[in-house]
Amino acid sequence: MSKQARGYKGKVVLDFETGFGIAPAAGSRKPFLVPFNSFDTSASRELNSAETITGTRNPVAPFEGNVDASGSATIPVDAHASGLWLRAMFGLPVTTAVPVVTLDAAAATDKGSGKVGLPCTAHGLEPGAPVIISGTTNYDGDYTLAPETGVDELVVKAAFVAETFSVTDSVKLARRLALQAGDAVDKSGGLSGLPCTAHGLPVGGEVSIAGTTNYDGTYIVKRGTTADEIVIEKIFSAETFDGTEVVDCAFQSHVYAVGDEMPSLMTEKQFPDIPVYLQGSGMKVGSASFTVGGSGELTMSVNLVGKDEERNTAPYDAHDNDILVNLPFVRFNQFHARLLEGGSALSGRNTSVGLSVDFGLDTDQYTIGSGGSRGDIPEGVMQLSGDIEALFKDTRFLDKAETGERTSLEIAWANGGYKLSFGMEEAQYQRKTPSISGPKGVKENFSYTAFLDTGSASSAVVATLVNDIKTWEE
Repeated sequence: MSKQARGYKGKVVLDFETGFGIAPAAGSRKPFLVPFNSFDTSASRELNSAETITGTRNPVAPFEGNVDASGSATIPVDAHASGLWLRAMFGLPVTTAVPVVTLDAAAATDKGSGKVGLPCTAHGLEPGAPVIISGTTNYDGDYTLAPETGVDELVVKAAFVAETFSVTDSVKLARRLALQAGDAVDKSGGLSGLPCTAHGLPVGGEVSIAGTTNYDGTYIVKRGTTADEIVIEKIFSAETFDGTEVVDCAFQSHVYAVGDEMPSLMTEKQFPDIPVYLQGSGMKVGSASFTVGGSGELTMSVNLVGKDEERNTAPYDAHDNDILVNLPFVRFNQFHARLLEGGSALSGRNTSVGLSVDFGLDTDQYTIGSGGSRGDIPEGVMQLSGDIEALFKDTRFLDKAETGERTSLEIAWANGGYKLSFGMEEAQYQRKTPSISGPKGVKENFSYTAFLDTGSASSAVVATLVNDIKTWEE
């Protein structure tokens, strides 16, 4: 007896096409399994009523219209898979390693309770971030920054030993792991597997390995990596590890800016309990939006539009070399958020802020010979807008709205070493005076529009994601 497909068994896979509507060939695909709350895309073809007269009042058979492949998705905002959606919106980012910072030429401080303060002016690191300290006499090693970490001081859990640091003592945003006691594994094809239980490293991360006989060096984490094994590109050499070997993974900063073109996606909805696999082609992000505030789940709404969707009986990643990647899930929460307005961090003021990006796609591009599907989806001019709600404490927003003064906005989240931000260098508020709606506290609401005029970033919005992935093309 057949059973209804269950939504909890559903999966969404995406890959980047080589051209509009052209997926990579089997064996060279690089699919990703992405987390989602809902994925409501579909392809539909209208049945239109014909006006043909046949001598009776009976209607004739309808005729078919064009194909509309489109829909919406709700995705959780996280530190890894969000980078794939940003790539779909802006293209590949400019990626650089997060800069190493140096300690001040000053003394360590005993903070009590087994914690030590290390002087480091304007270090830019967050509490909860993993760091590796090098060059000191007593504090070299890997740590997680304590909650007491301040703007100019790093606080770590360690036994206090008096030491005055040198400006050559460094602090790197990076994770340090130990290999598991066990054997290297020949993965064939010039790949080797190294045992590392519950490592949490993403495919595409850059790791530096030290302490081994045959595998010391810097590598990219390859597809085929599992929860307990790191796969690297290295000719296999038999070696048994004792668990003292270390793996360091540095954090990277990915900067996404508005470009002339957007990539297109292959998206696949997988129903393995049927089994049915619906593969969308030529999919582009038409718009995206999110709202920050409250205590609900932080999600982003993404609207997609594409060429077509076809039904298959085997999944997109069915070929032996098309290894599906499931990136680690590190969620950003509402309480991780912060808002900078006019270069100043605001707290105790704003109750919500939203951003909506319309990518200006031209979807009316149906071409002859394409079977009623779109022949292309060219880009147009983007539109950026949003809303801010705040406690009416002063006239900060009202003054700028009334005078038309330009300001800057940055919506950001930080979860330990992971960060995500959307910065708009030039924005302007719509004039709107606050109202009195009852006896309780008064709030003010403003809409804003972001744009590019003289901004130094040459992009109306710049998205920056900090995580432990070095390349998005692995």
